[in-house]
Amino acid sequence: MKSQIYTVLSLLVVLLLVVSIFQPLALTYPYGETSESYSIAHESTVAFDRTAEAMNISTTDPTSVSNLSPYAQQTFQQVKDQPQVGVGWQRIGGVVVCNDELLFCDKPTEPPEFPIDAEDTAADSFNKFSVIEDDGEVYILRHGFGLRLISDAAFASFIEFLVKFVLFGSYATFLSYAIVSHRKTHPQTVFSFAGYGVGLIVVSYAYPYAVMLYPYSPKHISLLYLTAALLLLYKVVDKRRELKRGNSS
Repeated sequence: MKSQIYTVLSLLVVLLLVVSIFQPLALTYPYGETSESYSIAHESTVAFDRTAEAMNISTTDPTSVSNLSPYAQQTFQQVKDQPQVGVGWQRIGGVVVCNDELLFCDKPTEPPEFPIDAEDTAADSFNKFSVIEDDGEVYILRHGFGLRLISDAAFASFIEFLVKFVLFGSYATFLSYAIVSHRKTHPQTVFSFAGYGVGLIVVSYAYPYAVMLYPYSPKHISLLYLTAALLLLYKVVDKRRELKRGNSS
């Protein structure tokens, strides 16, 4: 009876491993970069004059930066801190946002919103323009996105799925083999394999929150999880040797 309970619970772990392959919260990186880029031009620059004229933008009634959301203010200041290039544009790429499927996160899940004073929908970058006032000075803010960044995000999602498929799929296959071959002769050992599978699942769902809380870079986090995976692999191999010794005796 006890061995049957072990078998049922082990099969449940196999099911959870398979489900985790398709679960977006397992082994996901918590942050992403928006496809939008942000540029500003100060009223003293050529870029400001050319853009205002080309887009027929009225600059007499700007939106005060203090009326923007905190994240929009932060983004505006981040762009303002960049050096001017060319005819006067200051620019950053996408901004960091959180995966909106996480239970909690330390960054916004949506990109900053700015008032729209003009749009250039004919362009490939789908630019939108805002007139912003900061400390008595006027800026034109340009924000838009390109298709290349969207395709990059799709590629990153595919790689994430591939990693989960190899990790969870291989362990689910191994555990299934252990259940079929050794559930009657070594039920406790098979159940211990299932326990390692539960540990793997818990660690994978904890990964995005560990990235948020761990004070070092994602590379350090990845190294930590790789070390844990290698330790798990060593333990599994050791248990398999134990099974073989038990079958030969």
